[in-house]
Amino acid sequence: MFTIHKPIEMKYLTLSILLISSVSFSQVGINTINPNAILDVSSTTQGILIPRVALVLTTQELPITNPASGALVNGTLVYNTVTVNDVQPGFYYWKGTRWVPLISNLHEYDFASISLPSPSGTNEDVDFLLATSNFNSNIFRIVHSGAELGGITNGAHGRVIYIYNESATDLKILSHTNSTSVAANRFSTDGDLVIKPGNTAMAIYDGLYKNRWSVIKSD
Repeated sequence: MFTIHKPIEMKYLTLSILLISSVSFSQVGINTINPNAILDVSSTTQGILIPRVALVLTTQELPITNPASGALVNGTLVYNTVTVNDVQPGFYYWKGTRWVPLISNLHEYDFASISLPSPSGTNEDVDFLLATSNFNSNIFRIVHSGAELGGITNGAHGRVIYIYNESATDLKILSHTNSTSVAANRFSTDGDLVIKPGNTAMAIYDGLYKNRWSVIKSD
């Protein structure tokens, strides 16, 4: 009787081992016996290394490939080690048709330098500088309805706000529509427009000869 039932007991034992193995591989824990995710790595002194690769272009999958064949899966994460074309060292993840750096959103703006001094105490008389290599982008915008660009209130004499450009073309302060609005509804200067200090000023738009605003009265 013992010899007859022994193979049956071994089958149950083998099946039990397979079931336990299947359950044990549902979650993986490293340095922990209680993993809280599909992969749980626990350490207080060491980190993990993401695959280090040499990307070529943000729009080129290679040299990274999908081991299951087909296109890369969104969310594929790598660490790029080289500076070439439009990629620089750093973490990138694959999204649709391109590699996206973790530190920005597709590099909408490419700032060459940012200088933001930290004033000490109540000293706020410092400069805030933004420089960009993409001169076609907006460097600074206020897009809130009702927001204000504040100047000097009750400050010392001579403190002013300068709005200027360094090109030879005129500087426009447009109406709420856009640059295609009629000239008389926007403020545009292609030369000097000086308004003397005072409470009121009056200017007239010459659309016949000069196509510009001219000050005709200032109190």
